Amino acid sequence: MSVELHNLNDVEPELFLKFVRIPSLKTYTSLIRKLEGCSKKWLTEFLVLGGLTSLFEVLEKLSERGLAKFSDAFLQLECVRCIKAVLNNVTGLEFMTNDPSLKNLHLVTGR
Repeated sequence: MSVELHNLNDVEPELFLKFVRIPSLKTYTSLIRKLEGCSKKWLTEFLVLGGLTSLFEVLEKLSERGLAKFSDAFLQLECVRCIKAVLNNVTGLEFMTNDPSLKNLHLVTGR
């Protein structure tokens, strides 16, 4: 991926999704900014491509790793902030409530 992280604001949803699957603070910080100011079209495309599902999957993987370092906790927090940015948008909230793959999402597990 030849896109510089500081240029992520101009990236299409499909490429941004590839970055999301490789956890980094810069990626998540950029995504939060993008999600808070993106168009409905951009957010819809991000969601249809599996953006919200990917964020939940990454958060689950980060949680399974535990908190070996402070940076791990910060990564989890930034990932949660991305999810929050999606759900603070009417388009994101409607998508989550209508998508069959997200309807039965269990955020809390009794392990």
